[in-house]
Amino acid sequence: MGIGFTIFILATIGWHIGLYGMFKKAGIEGWKALVPFYNTWCMVQKMELPKY
Repeated sequence: MGIGFTIFILATIGWHIGLYGMFKKAGIEGWKALVPFYNTWCMVQKMELPKY
């Protein structure tokens, strides 16, 4: 495995840690940030955007 793969893994982990923290600050349970597609739905609900 090369350096590119290592950078990709570190960036992905960093992204999820940041998303987890953002959800906690927004008053949403942190584990919801780690579930694909459900995290987007939670953000749409929090921002009160149209559901379509």
